[in-house]
Amino acid sequence: MSTNDVLEIRLVLNNLIVNSALVSSQLRTLTNLVLGVCKDKLPVDQYENVYTNYVNTLEQMTTEELNGIEGALWGSPAFLSRQRFEALSASQILKEDTAYVSSL
Repeated sequence: MSTNDVLEIRLVLNNLIVNSALVSSQLRTLTNLVLGVCKDKLPVDQYENVYTNYVNTLEQMTTEELNGIEGALWGSPAFLSRQRFEALSASQILKEDTAYVSSL
């Protein structure tokens, strides 16, 4: 592999990292906006139901997406296992919110 190949791979990876950060910030903004409007406009029990459905759907879709890319990743399966653990840990934090707990 030539130096130019390595530089090109680094550039592609840098672009991927930056684009992932941008998409992540946009998603968080939209999530906060939608959940914020729901919280302000809906009765508490309906908001709690929306929040619980959001958290459960997010967890399910995250698991499905990570399962779908399993064969496309290079290297050790431990990498995906770590990412899956971090995603599920983030989901557990959402489940500790009173809106989630109250709807159960």
